[in-house]
Order: sequence, then structure tokens, then C-alpha cells
Amino acid sequence: MRSLSEELARFVADLTYEDVPLEVRAKARTCVLDTLGAGLAGSRTDEGRRVIAAVGDYDAGQSASLWGVARRASAPAAALVNGTLAHTRELDDFGGCGHSGAVVVPAALAVAEHAGASGRQFLLAVVAGYEVAARVTEGAGGYTRHNARGWHSTGTCGSFGAAAAAAKIMGLDVERAASAIALAGSFTGGLWAFLGDGAMSKRLHPGKAAETGVVAAYLAKKGFTGPREILEADYGGFFSTYVPRESDPDAVLKDLGTEFRIMDSGFKPYACCRSVHGALDGLFEIMRKHRLAADGVEAIIVRGTEEMKLQVGRPIARNTLEAQMSLPYSLAVGLLAGRASLMEYDAQWLSDPRVHGLMPKITMVADSSFVTEEQTEVEVATTAGDRYASGTKYATGHPRNPMTETDIEAKFALLAGLALPPASVGRLTEMVRDLERLATVRELAQLLAVH
Repeated sequence: MRSLSEELARFVADLTYEDVPLEVRAKARTCVLDTLGAGLAGSRTDEGRRVIAAVGDYDAGQSASLWGVARRASAPAAALVNGTLAHTRELDDFGGCGHSGAVVVPAALAVAEHAGASGRQFLLAVVAGYEVAARVTEGAGGYTRHNARGWHSTGTCGSFGAAAAAAKIMGLDVERAASAIALAGSFTGGLWAFLGDGAMSKRLHPGKAAETGVVAAYLAKKGFTGPREILEADYGGFFSTYVPRESDPDAVLKDLGTEFRIMDSGFKPYACCRSVHGALDGLFEIMRKHRLAADGVEAIIVRGTEEMKLQVGRPIARNTLEAQMSLPYSLAVGLLAGRASLMEYDAQWLSDPRVHGLMPKITMVADSSFVTEEQTEVEVATTAGDRYASGTKYATGHPRNPMTETDIEAKFALLAGLALPPASVGRLTEMVRDLERLATVRELAQLLAVH
């Protein structure tokens, strides 16, 4: 009887381009475009500059491009850097392991560039990586349970997906692909302690997961073995150790090969934690419908899950990360600016006394009737004595309330334009939309670099 990791490895090794439905291929291309935009924008952040400089101190490789800069590195180091860049703006995709794009796309592209793989091979690896990352997360009890224990699933579960993507690019057989997945799971991690002080570690989690998966695949390629029961082992298995008594191993293989988890990924319109997006949707709807401005607000109550309150209920915004993880900050700046884009989380707004004056008026309440982070209700009390409410079941960007392709391309153009000239941005968009025709992804990687 094959283990869970061996079954996942068989799926990865056997997956062909023809096995992937047209709509899944299209979604994968969109995930690639969205992740590249987030990463290019991330190259212009403080965290981005620091991780690029740090890798430059210890890695002299030239195998793969670093996005948005004129630098190269080894494939593992490039995965680390680019995965970190993709998460620094809080605009990378969501779903699966949490932020699957920031883990899987950098890992797959770094290995594909090194190997000279085709666009079709790269796209197939992305699909495989998203699949494995999501299914491990589901087996770990799902995003909510796993993260409630203090694990950041993007880091803990993402590594499995990165290994699967890298293994697919390398063409590993079932045995070696299983070892790649298992080795990644043997040294994966990521903790929510960054909430205490807004530390940069959150940005690093997808990058480290991407690097872990790439290294694991290279080791497995040379015959280095990993434990076949990495997921389900009673002692020392991923599930028994990370989520004791809360795992659902059957979820790992359910509908494998017929239902593609990448289809459950969504895209962010706002530059903050996804748990805030439903509240922003509700607030903006109230503002539009009732022509409400910040000076007309007496108080705001937001209802959501207990986990949502834990993650984003803090009325603290001393730096960008804390602001992005603070529902009171996001709603306060949204009231004043009428949007929640990159600019609303920069130094100018962070130091604006009007924002900090509004934050105490905004309260997050945990309500047991809410069962997912997508469910949110916003209630606004006005200075005139009126009360307005708006409920959100699926915030903008969710697969059931999707952004349009036009919106996603506009988002990419804005983000990529922070690092690249307009001609390169336009060419990148065309190249990703026609990804399967690329003889080698090195053409794509060259466009990502600043020359």
C-alpha cells in the first residue's frame, strides 16, 4: 500500500499537459501573472532589498534571476528571494496553503530557468505545486485549524508544494518525487509570532518554503531519501506533530486528478491581510450607497470569526506589516482615502493622525455564527444617528466573487511598473498569456530582470 506522499508523488510524476483542463491552465497562467506582479513590486520594499542583500553575502550562483533587479543567484537562493518579494506587499494570491503563488511560482521558475524548461513544463509544475500544497493543508485540518495552532500554513504546507513543482520540472520518477515531498516536510515551518511586533519574518515564510522545496528536490534527484510516511506517521509525522488529533488524512487524496485545487485560489484587490477584505468591501459599499465620509462616522463594529479577530483585530499600526494585519487601521484609512491600495500602507498614511484618531472607533467582534474568514458583517453608526450594515459572504477576489481578467492585468501593470519600464510590462503580460508557446522560460526570466 502506497503512503500519502507516494500517492501525491505519483500524481505529480504522471501528470501530463493533456490531463489539465483548459480552465485550469488559464487559472494557472493568471496565478503566474499575479505572482510576478507582486514579486516585482516587492523588489522595491525594505524587506525586498534586505533579503536580496543578505543572499548576495552568501550565494554567488548564477542559475536564476532575481525579480526586479540586475542580480542572479542559485536556484534555491532565487526561490528564497523571489518568494519573499512576492509576499512583501500582501498582494499575492490566497487559498491553498495560504499564499500558494508566492511559494510555488518562485520555486518552479527558478528550477525551470536553471534547467531551460519550456513554458509548458513550467505551467504544469505550477499546477502540480498548487495541488500538493493545498491538499497537505486540507489534510492538516484546513487553513483555519492549522493556523489557529500558531502555524503559518504558507510556510509549513507550502514547502510540500514547492518540492512537487521542482520535482515536476526535474522529471523525477515517483520514488524520487516522493522523497522530494517527504524531505521538504521534514524541515518545514513558519510561526505567527510576527503579530506581536510586525516582524519581517512573515514575508520570509513563502520564500523559505520555496527554497526548502527546491533543495529537497535537488537532494531527491541524487537519490537522497525521505520518509515515505512523512504525513501520516503516528510518531514524528507531519499531521501527528503539527496538528495532533485535528488532521484529516482522507482529504489529501480526495478527488485527486479530477478536481484541481488551483481553481480555489483567489486574487487580492487590497494591499492587506485577506481576512480584512470582506470588511473593506462592506465599508466601501456603505460609503458609496449612503455617501458616507469619515467625519460622519461615530463607530464601526465588524463581526467575524474568532480566528479573524485574533489575526487582524489588533488596533496597532506601528509599521506596514502591523497596518496590513490590522482591521481597524485598514478601515480607518479606507474611510479617509476611499481605497486600500499600496499607498495607504506607506509612511505618509502610517503617521497620519486622522487615521489613528479613527482607529479607536472601530471594533472587531468574534461571532460564533461566522464560520469562514470570508464571512464578515460591518455595521456603521453615524454621527447623525443612523445605522447602516453590510454583510459579505465572499469578498472581492474570491473564486465565487472574482476579479475580472481586466482588473488582474491592470493590477499587474501597476505593480510590475514599479520595477520595470512599460514596454517590459506589456511584453511580460503577453508572454504569460501565451506561456505554453515558450520554448524556454529563460525568455520570461530575462524580462523580469532590470538591465
